[in-house]
Formats: sequence, C-alpha cells, structure tokens
Amino acid sequence: MNDTQPPLRLPPHAMEAEAAVLAGLLANNDALDLIAGQLAEGDFYSGDNRYIWRAITALIGGNKPADVIAVAEWLKDRDLLERIGGFDYLQDLERVGLPTNIRHYANLVHEKSVLRAILMASMKMNELVYATEGRSARQLLDEAQALLAAVDERSQRGVGTFRNLNEVLTELMLQLDEATKGDVNIGVQTGFHQLDRLLNPLSPGQLIVVGARPAVGKTSFAVNVGMRVAMHDQRPVGMFSMEMTDIELAVRILAQATGMAAGRFREHRLNVGDWDLINGALGKLSGAPFHVDETGGLSIQELTARARVQSKKVGGFGLLIVDYLQLARAEGRFDGNRATELGVISSGLKRLAKELQCPVMALSQLNREAAKERKLPTIAELRDSGSIEADADTVLLLHREFVMSQKADVEFDALVIIGKQRNGGIGKIDLDYDAPLTSFFDHGDSPARRRFSTGAAAYSAAKSGG
Repeated sequence: MNDTQPPLRLPPHAMEAEAAVLAGLLANNDALDLIAGQLAEGDFYSGDNRYIWRAITALIGGNKPADVIAVAEWLKDRDLLERIGGFDYLQDLERVGLPTNIRHYANLVHEKSVLRAILMASMKMNELVYATEGRSARQLLDEAQALLAAVDERSQRGVGTFRNLNEVLTELMLQLDEATKGDVNIGVQTGFHQLDRLLNPLSPGQLIVVGARPAVGKTSFAVNVGMRVAMHDQRPVGMFSMEMTDIELAVRILAQATGMAAGRFREHRLNVGDWDLINGALGKLSGAPFHVDETGGLSIQELTARARVQSKKVGGFGLLIVDYLQLARAEGRFDGNRATELGVISSGLKRLAKELQCPVMALSQLNREAAKERKLPTIAELRDSGSIEADADTVLLLHREFVMSQKADVEFDALVIIGKQRNGGIGKIDLDYDAPLTSFFDHGDSPARRRFSTGAAAYSAAKSGG
C-alpha cells in the first residue's frame, strides 16, 4: 500500500515578476502610468507585496515620491513595516533595479492572478455542489456562471482601451461602405415610422431605457419592438421577463399576430373559426428568433452570465430586453441604499451592451407619486436612481392619458417622449394603443380606433337621417 502523499501544490504565482514590478516602480515612479490599468492590489500573490503596492500607489497618487525611504515610512506609520520583514526586504527590491520591460512582468503577475481566480471559482463551484442549501441545479448553474463571469471581467483588465484615430476612421469607413451596399445593418428600428424618423437606430453598445408609470404599457412596447426586430430583420432577440411568465408573453405576441383580443386566449374563449387565424399566425411566428428567460429576481451578475451564454448560442443578439430594471438586483452589500444598487445594475447593463455589441432595452418604472399630478412624465421620475438616466444613451417615456382620466375620447391615445438621446434630438411622437391586443401602433393605425371611428360615423349618420 502506497502511503505517499501528493506534494503540496501552491496556487499559480510569479514571485520574481512581482518583485520586478515593485522594483521598477521604486526606481521610476512614472512607470506606474504604464501598468496602473493592468494591475490591482489583489493581483499580487504575496501579502508583503500587496502592502508595498498599496504604499507605492498611495504615495504616487498623493503626488509624493515613492522611494524606499518614503515607502518604509508609510508602512511604519501604519504598523505594516515589520509585517513585510522590515526595511531589509525593501532594500532587496531596490537592488533589483528597473526591469527592461515592466509591462511584461505586470502582464505575468496579472496572468497568474487570473489563474488563481479560476482556481478559486472552481473551488467555490465544488462547494456549491456539495452544499446546495435547497437550491436547484438550475440556480447553482446560474451562480457558477456568475463566478466565471466575474473571472472573465477580471481577465479583461488592462486590455488596450486607446485606439488611434486613423484606425477608428478606417473601421467607420468600412461600416459605411458595407451599409451603402446593403451588406450590414448597423442598428435596429422600433417599427413605428414617426418615432424612427426622430429616433436614431438603436445601435450596438447602447442602453435604451423605456420608462412609464404602472399599466401604461412598457412591456407591450418592448415586445412590439422586439418582435419587429425578430420578424422583420430576422435578428435574434433576447428578453429577460422578470415580471411576466413566458406564457403570458406568448399570449400577447399571439394576440398581436392574430388581431384577436388577448383576453380570449387567457379565458380560453376560442371557436373553430379562430383556429384558422391562430394556425396562420403560428406558421409565421414559428421561425422568429425571439428568446425568453422568465426567471424572476436575477442579479445583474446572473443576468450578464446568461446573456453571454445565449448570445453565443444564437450568434449574437440584435436586441436584448430587460423587463424591468427595478426587479433586478446586484450582489453585494448596499446597506439598504436602493439607489446605489440600481446604479450598479444600470451601469452593468451598459457594460453588457458594449460587450455583446447589441442595444439593450431596459424597462423602468416611474415614481407613483408623480403620477398623481396628472402631468406628462419626465426623466426626473425614473424610480430610485438618477444613475439610470446617466448610464442611458436614450430615454423613452411612455404616456397614456386614459390610464389616469378614463375618458373615452382619449382611450386610444398614446405618447412617446424622447427625453434623452445622446446623439440626437428630443421630442414627442403620437402613437395608438390597442388595449385588447396589448399593442402599440402608428397614430391612426390601431384596429380599435378604426372600429370606434367607423362606429361613431355610422351612429352620426343614422342620427342625422332620423
């Protein structure tokens, strides 16, 4: 029987590279500009080296020299000097001198840090499997994906952010040339003609916030736009529906496609003749690349991980919809500060839009208190967080007077207010809303408005004749 224990394996690290980086900074403080975006304190494996990095960056950040003496004093004032082995270790670093390529060593330190992060993520995933605490396999998989997504985000630190203007202009010319030839569709449109004349195409990397008070039709508007992208453009659409089930969404989509009231599907009031309409609609809808995730209460980390996976499966989204922003959450401690948490969520959605290179449409509630004043909604009413407006490239506000007044003469009236457009103007566009079909239309095109107008005209004619 072999009782030999396997040798202890330390996590990936590169002590010589860590020493070279610190030595380089002690010899030339300006070298921090070359690697500051690439490294963070947690990238160092050695606790001693973390303290020294902290001291160097704090001194340089305060416009003070960070030589061996200054670093030693900084550490001593905080009772950290003895923890690193005293002044001798700093002197050993000083003797290393300035490395020939500090970026190379910083990259090596960062690379080992990412490997350790992968190792830690795998260990946490192992713990999840053996300590489920009542969570389903699906929930555990979401957590595992969130762990890997965090590692992926860490691995991207330090990737070049600056591009030469000539390179950017060359890429722009290629895009314009392809668009002119009809080889590429850079952005997507809402499908509402008057709105699209005023609104720039929803472009890759943009965050579009659609705000409305309760019961105005945020979800209906988003589904209308999403189905237009899926059906007309034949581009994959993803929708996180954290309030409605996928069946409820399917009812709305089928109502729009058949022209039959959504209530008839919910109440199962269908006759034989209806099935011809339904089967015809199903034939058209079956090929629509529209994908729904109905999981409620997703964290921005879980949502990001799921979006990445599905985007790869479908070859990239043409549009991603989040319904709605206030139902999401962020992992971490916010001490009850919901505004701060929503800021993390909205900035996370903006990063996701840039990463997946698709527009992200996030629905948002407006404050209920403002609705009591019976006025047009404003950006200031975006619920719980001013950072939502700051992160958004475009803000659309929906309004329906009928929701507040219940007056028959405004039953079909709807308004879209472009409250912000980073690369365009603001303004207001009239639309129709057809409640039975839970659908928006160009102004004057709603089937319900046309039926009402026809009925009113017939009544007036009969009355006049009598």
